[in-house]
Amino acid sequence: MRRKGYRLTRYADDWLVTCRTKHEAQAVLTFATKLLEKLGVELNKDKTRIVHTRRGFEFLGVKIKRGSRPLGLPFHKIKAVKHDHVSEFFAGQEELALSSTVSKQSIDFLTTTIHRLERAVHHKIKLRDEYEKLLSIPGVGMILALTIMLETGTIHRFSTVGTFASYCRKVPSVWTSNGSGKKKSNKYLAWAFSEAAELTRRYNERAKAFFNSKAAWTNRMVAHKVVAHKLARAAYFIMRDKVDYQPEKLFC
Repeated sequence: MRRKGYRLTRYADDWLVTCRTKHEAQAVLTFATKLLEKLGVELNKDKTRIVHTRRGFEFLGVKIKRGSRPLGLPFHKIKAVKHDHVSEFFAGQEELALSSTVSKQSIDFLTTTIHRLERAVHHKIKLRDEYEKLLSIPGVGMILALTIMLETGTIHRFSTVGTFASYCRKVPSVWTSNGSGKKKSNKYLAWAFSEAAELTRRYNERAKAFFNSKAAWTNRMVAHKVVAHKLARAAYFIMRDKVDYQPEKLFC
């Protein structure tokens, strides 16, 4: 959405988009709805609304409202933010409480660090227009799209979709004793489509149903590889033909 010029503030699955006019806000809402539908996700209609800053609204526990007085966060909400919601699940189990608290602190630190690194990457390099439609693939965000763009180069150097899938290590390899079965491949593209496959399996209903069906007949590892292979093939046609992701053709 930021690539479209929208002023987006996001924390996990909470979004805030600031607009100049009501018409612009309605256009953003329509765009976001369609974007999330492509990813197999729906907006929470009860929590989604367009509101003027004169009326004010609450985002992540903070009241935001236009006016002459400075804004402040109520004490009970500050206390709620600082409250340890982890240790209370392990009351009377000191070792588990300590372990879980340290784990959460590590996760929070790593999450903040990852966000800093992503902002630095976004500042250094932008997704080129011909690769922007990669973002329509479920499971592919900005970092994975940039990885695919940089590691693929021009898509026209791959004559067929099979050649590209092989380069991404998403087709079976045949090894021989003299090494003649070894093929040129890219470990970073292999990682990118494996990550995309895992995210797609978790959050896209079509992909989840396909994965579960495939895993029931084979096993989870094989199912994961099949999903990654399908995403690599989809990416090839999206980059070559500059078309949007078409879920009805991928997971049927």
